[in-house]
Amino acid sequence: MRFKCPPILLFLFFFGNITVVAKIPGKVDKAFESLQDFNYFEAKKLFEKSQSNYPCLSSYGLSLIYFRTDNPFHNVDSAYFRIKQSIVAYMSPSKNEIDKLLEHNVDGNVLQGVKTGVEKLAYQNAIGSLDIEKLNHFLGVYIGAAGYADAARKSRAGEGGDSAHPMVSCDPARRCGTGARARDDATSSAKGSECR
Repeated sequence: MRFKCPPILLFLFFFGNITVVAKIPGKVDKAFESLQDFNYFEAKKLFEKSQSNYPCLSSYGLSLIYFRTDNPFHNVDSAYFRIKQSIVAYMSPSKNEIDKLLEHNVDGNVLQGVKTGVEKLAYQNAIGSLDIEKLNHFLGVYIGAAGYADAARKSRAGEGGDSAHPMVSCDPARRCGTGARARDDATSSAKGSECR
């Protein structure tokens, strides 16, 4: 004697489970929802938890959190670090991440756009501060960024300082601050300040 299952039960079993699974958002989906609702604490926590499964999307989301100025996590350097991580992860995403990238409309152009925005903000902060340390920090971290050549020229020329806070010339590619070169830089500086 064969057991016959009513067709309605088979239908509910197969399609009911598929529908339920398809509607349950994962951590990265919930993170983007939290980001959209400006719940930065929850979004950050969820992006960090989904980093191992979705490195490109998680790093992209974290870069947005760090880039935005309307939250306590704002940090331009962290935004830059995360967007560079995202771009590297974008080069070899998993099958699941490809689906999520498409779902959230994230592609190489979006990632590059965020990177450019972060670089521009970092440049504006460095130039606007009139502080040689911030300018040299920009030159050391944002190599090749938009405005890099201008920042390097200003650093070499010592532009923008006032008498209380003179900008000291220092090329970060020379690794100032160690050995004989640091002593030479310190003694040859017009202001007598140490190259950092």
